[in-house]
Amino acid sequence: MNAERRPTADVTTTVHRTRRLRLWFAAGYLVVFVGMLFLVHIIAIHTSGRYATEYPLWRYYADGLSRLFGTSTLGPASTGALPLVETALLHVLLSTLGGGAAAVVGWSVLKLRSRNTAESDATPSRRCIA
Repeated sequence: MNAERRPTADVTTTVHRTRRLRLWFAAGYLVVFVGMLFLVHIIAIHTSGRYATEYPLWRYYADGLSRLFGTSTLGPASTGALPLVETALLHVLLSTLGGGAAAVVGWSVLKLRSRNTAESDATPSRRCIA
């Protein structure tokens, strides 16, 4: 009977591990994504087109979207969607890498916990036999 129940238990623990790793990934992704919004600064041309200025990433997105969907004029400050899309893709890529790194940390934590649980489960049974 134990042999029949064991595969089900293995599937259940695998599902729980996968869910936990997804949570680790999501947490890491969000930390990197939001952190980059506020901590990364980007140099862009001012709306007047006369000089370059440094914006936080969230403001760059806000200005870029307003320029993209608002009225536009020709000149040095008129940019297409390409720089905005490139920046957004890089932002998502780096956030995904951060989520992956967090998932690796979560995987190692789960491995250490399962090892410690296996050792603590094995230790009392040895004492009962001896």
